[in-house]
Amino acid sequence: MLIDSQEQTLFDALTEQNINLPAPDWPKLGEGVWGCVYDLGDGTLLKTIRKQGGLGSGLSKWARERHVLEKLSSLPVKGFDIPEFLGAGELSLGATAWSAPLQGWIRMSHLGAKTLHREQRVQGARQQLGEEIGACLAHFHSLQVPHDSSLRTLKNPLLRTLDELDIRLGRPDEVRLIQSLRIEIERQCQDIEPVLTHGDIHTENICRRDTGELGLFDWAECGMGPRETDLKHFELFPDLRDAVVLGYQIASGTKINWDLYYLAATVNALTGMALHAGGTIRDEQRVRGLVDHCARQAGISL
Repeated sequence: MLIDSQEQTLFDALTEQNINLPAPDWPKLGEGVWGCVYDLGDGTLLKTIRKQGGLGSGLSKWARERHVLEKLSSLPVKGFDIPEFLGAGELSLGATAWSAPLQGWIRMSHLGAKTLHREQRVQGARQQLGEEIGACLAHFHSLQVPHDSSLRTLKNPLLRTLDELDIRLGRPDEVRLIQSLRIEIERQCQDIEPVLTHGDIHTENICRRDTGELGLFDWAECGMGPRETDLKHFELFPDLRDAVVLGYQIASGTKINWDLYYLAATVNALTGMALHAGGTIRDEQRVRGLVDHCARQAGISL
C-alpha cells in the first residue's frame, strides 16, 4: 500500500473543509520548527503550523499571524511589501508518516522572490544591503496603528518570549536572568511609545522581489513593543547590524537605544539556548557565551 504524499494528505484534509486549492504536487519552499510553506503554483502559498515546535504553542502562532496579516491588509504599511491574506483555518490532522500533528493553515499571496540569506553573504554588498534593510524597517515602524485597532492588544514580544522561556527554563541562574530581564525591559519601556514590531526579522524572513523591493513574511512573532526588538537577530553579524542601524537612524532621524537593543538581543540569545538544549557541548557553550555577552552589554550582572 502506498502512503499518500504530505501534499496529497493536506489537499484531501482541506478539500473536506470545502477549501478549493490547486491539486498537488506543491513544491516545498521552506520548513521550520513550526511548519512548512508550499507553493500552490497559482501565485499563492500555503503555510501549515504544527501544534508543537519551538517556544509557545502552535495555536498562538497561528492565531497571531492570521490576525496580523488580516489587519495589515487595510493599513498603509510602508517599507516592506507584505503577503496578502487569502484565508486561514484550523487543521485537525494528527501525526502522519511525514509530519507532527498540525494546528492550522494560512493561505497568502506569493511575493515571487528569494530570501536575502544568500545575498547577505556577499561581502561587498553587505553594507548597502544592511542600510536598505534598516531604512525599510524604519519606514515600517512609522506605521500609525489606529487606537481602536485590535493590533494594539498584541503583547510586547520581548515580555511574551520571557513568559515562554519561564516555562521552558528552570535552572536557578536562568530563572534569575529571566526575572532581571523582565524588570529591566518593563522599566525601559515605560517611557517609550510602542510600535508594531515584526518580532523575527532576519535575512531568511526578508526577500528580494523581482521588481527590487524587499518583502517581509512570517508574522507569528508580531507584537507592540520597542523598535529595537526588530534588530535583535543582527547581533550575530556585527558588520551587517551596524549597517542596518545606520540605515535605520538615517531614515528615521532617531537613534537606537542600545540598552534596549542588548536587552532584546539577550532575550533572543536565551531563546536560542532553550531551543539548542540537548545539543553538542560546543553548541551549548557558543549559545551560552552569546547570552553572557549580550547580558553584560545590557548591564545585567550574571
